[in-house]
Amino acid sequence: PKAGKVKIAIADVAGQYVAEEQEFSLHAGRSDYEIPVYKLSAAEYFIKVTYNDNTYIRKFVVGK
Repeated sequence: PKAGKVKIAIADVAGQYVAEEQEFSLHAGRSDYEIPVYKLSAAEYFIKVTYNDNTYIRKFVVGK
């Protein structure tokens, strides 16, 4: 809901980053961002999102 800086990083289950960390600014009211997971191999990954000094980590699966 608030404008702020966002950092996104994606790592595999071994903790190795598989995508370069991206940093950008979101405008107020903007809460979506599209990640091109089609470039990743089928596996489990972790996404780390840092938004205004709060960090969230979630697991996701890419299946092909």
